[in-house]
Amino acid sequence: MNLKSPVAIHYYPNLNLNFWAITKCASTTLRTYFRLFEEPGLTEKEIIDRWGLKAHASLDTNKYLADLDNLKGRSVAVIRHPIARFRSMFADLLRKRFWRGKGAGLREDMSVSDLADYVTNTDDTDLDIHLKPQVCFLDSSQDIEFMRLENLENDWLFDFPTPSYILHKTSSDFELPEIVSDKVCKRYKEDLFIWNERKMK
Repeated sequence: MNLKSPVAIHYYPNLNLNFWAITKCASTTLRTYFRLFEEPGLTEKEIIDRWGLKAHASLDTNKYLADLDNLKGRSVAVIRHPIARFRSMFADLLRKRFWRGKGAGLREDMSVSDLADYVTNTDDTDLDIHLKPQVCFLDSSQDIEFMRLENLENDWLFDFPTPSYILHKTSSDFELPEIVSDKVCKRYKEDLFIWNERKMK
């Protein structure tokens, strides 16, 4: 596989699904949600009660990690507009969980402009997993179908319903200065292409 970053592809055999998890794209929530339909009989409440949708690490979902050298089934990924994802990065790593941001090499006093400069001037390989471009978690040689997080209800590719707790959740909704937005879109231009076209170059 041609991957630029450590990747977590979760295989759900009953759904015949490979879910390509991308950081800051609701991947933890969706991995847990797919459990509802992988193991019939579990209710949404039981999933939440037993494993917790807010937990960022779930040993339960890790048992579904796919064999990267022997992928089988349909490949699906959820992508996010770079601006929305950047806002989430800032809010999460510099406001909500600075202990995590500190581990990513960030300073607590960083502004959105500082963070945009940091990701712009740092190579993909040196960026923390939450700051890496989304393309780092994907492989252009694979036939991956894309759903946009901001348009999940319309892009949804499955017969079962979309998770309501994603559809009605707005995260980190604040305006960025135009110069910052331009810098973010330029830095994550490959991600922007995927979001616009729902396919990789």
